[in-house]
Amino acid sequence: MVLYIALLFVIFDKTKFLKRLTAIMRTNTIRITDVLSKRELEITKLITLEYSNEEIASHLDISKRTVETHRKNIFKKTKVKSIVGLVMLAIKSKLIS
Repeated sequence: MVLYIALLFVIFDKTKFLKRLTAIMRTNTIRITDVLSKRELEITKLITLEYSNEEIASHLDISKRTVETHRKNIFKKTKVKSIVGLVMLAIKSKLIS
């Protein structure tokens, strides 16, 4: 995620970068905290910290398959298509800063 934002910043000048970032954030109007369960919110936070499925499973003491199912449900409920979209939605919803 951080790498993606850094690449956008390098590719575009600051003004274009901020416009692109704002446009991405406006397309996601769902508040993440309104649609996800407590466990899904935990997993979302760990995803934004770049934890792998295996690391999330170990951290939460659940199976990798359970993490994969939660991840699939998170994407389905929030209607995001990528990790970047999920991170932007998490920022907009103030789940992360």
